[in-house]
Formats: sequence, C-alpha cells, structure tokens
Amino acid sequence: MNKQMSLLTNLNELLGRRDVVALVVKQAMRPVAGHGTPVFPATYAAEKSGEPGRYCISPVGEGNVCVIDSVQSQAGRIEAMFQTAPYRALTRAVSVQIATKEGERVVDVLAAAHRVYDAVFRFSTLAGEISTATAAHKAGDARP
Repeated sequence: MNKQMSLLTNLNELLGRRDVVALVVKQAMRPVAGHGTPVFPATYAAEKSGEPGRYCISPVGEGNVCVIDSVQSQAGRIEAMFQTAPYRALTRAVSVQIATKEGERVVDVLAAAHRVYDAVFRFSTLAGEISTATAAHKAGDARP
C-alpha cells in the first residue's frame, strides 16, 4: 500500500471512532494561482477603531506561522448545508421578521453571516432577547 493510501486509511479509521474529538493536519500548500502568487490570510478586527484589521502571525522557531483560515470562516462556508434537508432537521429553526423597503420579510438566522451580531437581527423583533443573551455571554454565561 502506498503512503497516500495508508494515510487515507488511517484518517478514515480515525473519523469513524467516537473517542476522537479533533484532528490536526499539517500540509504544505501553494496558492491556486501558482507559485509566487500572494496569499492573503484571514483579517481580524483591529485593536482600536479606525485602525486596519490585523493578521494572526506568531513567531515559531526561525520562522512564522500565519493563520490562513479560521474555524469561524470554515463554519460560515459549510453552514449553508444546514439550510437544506436532511441537515436542516439538525438545527433549531430561528427566524425574524424584518422591515425592508419592499415591505416585511422573514429571515432565517442561518442566512445571516454574523448571526446575532448581524444588524438584521440586532434591530429585529428579537432585539431584546439578543441584547440579554449577549450581555449574559460577556458575563460568562453562554446558555442564553
């Protein structure tokens, strides 16, 4: 069995185990546009208002490690599947009614990129509940 098949077999075995909760994979990569093409890593919020966003770069040994993608970004891309069957049944359906120039409409929470921090929800019929939940979260209680 070649090295690639062996790795795939091991990975499939790990994915099938119920006691494995996380996997870390290190992989050398190159930009899809080809060698030498710039790569733009994930940008995180600025420390202060008005400053540019920042990258997550950490010195390691004689080089640096840079976060190219985040768990949050990955979740944002894969969560679209939770809007369709059969995965929709796995998530609690939450939607709000919002006013638009065209009239009222209902928006599903999964359709908003930043969930409760999205203005669509912050100024919706759930505004009070969202404010209470975010205050509780800041105080250390994520249950609401």
